[in-house]
Amino acid sequence: MVDLKIVQGKNIKLYDVAYRCTLCSKVMRLGKAVKLEYNDLPALCGTIVQQKQFRGNPYFQTAPFEVPCKCTNGNCGIAYFAGLIEVKGEL
Repeated sequence: MVDLKIVQGKNIKLYDVAYRCTLCSKVMRLGKAVKLEYNDLPALCGTIVQQKQFRGNPYFQTAPFEVPCKCTNGNCGIAYFAGLIEVKGEL
């Protein structure tokens, strides 16, 4: 099991939890960015999806797996966890 935690390493970057709407394909970023090791991301995302939960980080433990989307075409869709997106800027 891979626990989601802040680590130290050479490839530390900031990431947001990303969601994609099934109706309009809009990608949404929610919450506060978290420092993570880039090389750990594939195993981390696999564990998140397999266990349907975020582990080891207070923000991610409360992050939902699906959120409502107010689509720009007037529909209302459901956006599902899509992964972790790098936040450009300072650490």
